[in-house]
Amino acid sequence: MGVVDHIREFRNRLFVIIVVFVIALLVCFNYAAPIVEILRGPAGELYDFVYIAPAEVMMQYVRLSLIGGLVLASPVIMYELLAFASPGLKTSEKTFTMGVLLLGLVFFALGVLFAYSIMLPFMLKFFHNINGSPDIYAQISLENYLGFMIKMLAMMGMVFEIPVVTILLTQMGFLKPEWLKKGRRVIIVLVFIVAAIITPPDVVSQCMTAIPMLILFEISIFFSGFIVKRKARLAAKKKEKEERYKYK
Repeated sequence: MGVVDHIREFRNRLFVIIVVFVIALLVCFNYAAPIVEILRGPAGELYDFVYIAPAEVMMQYVRLSLIGGLVLASPVIMYELLAFASPGLKTSEKTFTMGVLLLGLVFFALGVLFAYSIMLPFMLKFFHNINGSPDIYAQISLENYLGFMIKMLAMMGMVFEIPVVTILLTQMGFLKPEWLKKGRRVIIVLVFIVAAIITPPDVVSQCMTAIPMLILFEISIFFSGFIVKRKARLAAKKKEKEERYKYK
């Protein structure tokens, strides 16, 4: 393909991405109120929510619609980008890239689900119970609460991407499973330090965050070892083919 054809193909795929994103955005905006109710779920009956600016609710609906539209459109976005780059990739590289992208979506969704169903209810209850004065009660603005929820959900989603990052670094040769195994003790300490930073100062919340991260680390070691063995098998097959061709 010439340069003009590449530009034309990129324009067409970009058009598809924009159309899908706009449709997803409109769908999310139509269901913005139910989405807010879902995000209020971890708070239960602990807090009373208010808005302190006339356009605050509207702006939060727009904010959630943009984020939700991007999330809903992400599979199409990744497919179109991969399809655009696929002519320059080998079949094995296409399969690997698609597998990594799908795995990234799965782990991100698991991180969001873990934060929403387990970590956030404990955190919000802790923040509520730390108030020891009967004369102080919480009235949380909708903007602050949704900002906190989105930040925590996104953060845990990215934390759950550790195995995917490990796969990519191993594939590029920047990481080896032996290094991960040797650094296991240091990683355990760092995980608990990170868990203590991003969670309230109580042991239960810290352990609830640290344990999944340690499980993810062990999964990362497994995936790293798998990638190394896979690369070794492919290199052996390639060498065998070259030797057969040389003797012929």
